[in-house]
Amino acid sequence: MRTLYRNAHVISPGVDIVGGSVLVTDGRISQVTMPSMTLPSADAEINCGGLMLLPGFIDVHAHGRSGVDFTDPDPSAIVTMTRDKRKDGVTSLLVTTLTLSFEELEVCCKNAAAVMNDPEADGARILGMHLEGPYINPTKAGAQNPNFLRNPDFLEVMALNAICPVRKVTFAPELPGAMDFAQRLRGAGIVPSVSHSEADYETMLEALRNGVRDFSHFCNTITPMHHLAFGAVGAGLEIDDFNLELIGDKFHIQPPMLRFIFKVKNIERLQLITDAMRASGLGDGPSVLGGLEVIVKDGIARVASTGAVAGSTLLYNQGLKNLYEVTGLPLKELVKVTSWNQARTLGFSDLGRIEPGYRADFVLMDKNFNVKETWIAKDCPAP
Repeated sequence: MRTLYRNAHVISPGVDIVGGSVLVTDGRISQVTMPSMTLPSADAEINCGGLMLLPGFIDVHAHGRSGVDFTDPDPSAIVTMTRDKRKDGVTSLLVTTLTLSFEELEVCCKNAAAVMNDPEADGARILGMHLEGPYINPTKAGAQNPNFLRNPDFLEVMALNAICPVRKVTFAPELPGAMDFAQRLRGAGIVPSVSHSEADYETMLEALRNGVRDFSHFCNTITPMHHLAFGAVGAGLEIDDFNLELIGDKFHIQPPMLRFIFKVKNIERLQLITDAMRASGLGDGPSVLGGLEVIVKDGIARVASTGAVAGSTLLYNQGLKNLYEVTGLPLKELVKVTSWNQARTLGFSDLGRIEPGYRADFVLMDKNFNVKETWIAKDCPAP
């Protein structure tokens, strides 16, 4: 099956083609044409109406949307969330967990695997699991439930990985056994990522030597940067090898800090995330996160009892719009933080670009970043 997406403003890392066209053959991109070129023949055509055609977004850190959470025991929660994340332009994601008991995490993995392996699933593609906790520091638990905190346990991760592939684990490197844990994760092809941590600058250097290259929701729940104590934030900014997740709601990281990060870090080390909880896509009011009561006011979610920030209510397309307005960067550069960087970090070589050989995962948006259509390539043959 050959499908031609014509009359599109094609935007991909390093690519900006007004009036371009993209030919897709059996779910993979086979040709990208300039407006001056003769259009190839196709079995079907889709007129993009001059709107922006970008690689589908990859959200590697999202907990919920539309009143449901990935860790809800009801299997329909994951179906609802993947379908509604697709409305935001997300074509692939990691099912991100909370700090819960092993039994609850086991159920979440089983539910995710069922959707991941369902050929009829029509929501965002599940790439695997992101375990946020339970191996985090109690002093930096934030909105995570303190009742289930524990030290790093590689065998527990492997037990969950046997149910559904674990792609990423967020943990605190200062906990007992954490450095060996990081090495073993890296050896198993799982991304070790730091957050909810009291690690200082020196500990982050040790973590780097033990295979850590990533920060989850950078700046949040880690030690800040100070001229007398450089902290984990300082390490993330100074050391080129660190990849940084950024919540793009302009609240978790204020605009001046976002601009500073984009100035000092290679853009290929930055990843836009939502860290969205179940209130995402809904209005203000009461909600729940990991068994904790949450209040959303003016779009900001906080734990009712402590006032701690409880994830975000951000939609992915809005996050890209925020970064575009804050940084002023051209979209052909900024688009790297929405999919290409995530794909490379996770080891997926055929996602995140509009180029021949890549999966035809697209999001079509107007100039105000409103999502008009999202396409997800299913069951593509190898390139």
